[in-house]
Amino acid sequence: MARAYRELEKVGVVEKRSTAGTYVSDAGSPLVRRERLRLLTERIDALLAEAKQLNVGVDEVIELL
Repeated sequence: MARAYRELEKVGVVEKRSTAGTYVSDAGSPLVRRERLRLLTERIDALLAEAKQLNVGVDEVIELL
């Protein structure tokens, strides 16, 4: 159990607070952020593919955003 907490602390998911115990980090996990960015990238790729099929250029998509 202690090793699991150390690993979670190492990647920034939890933080130790001296005598108060271990809590979920306010900063959030960099692993979670990486996953969110991956999902967003997939959606952007799909949007650009659809825009290409509809003959809408990247500049127009950016302007819409």
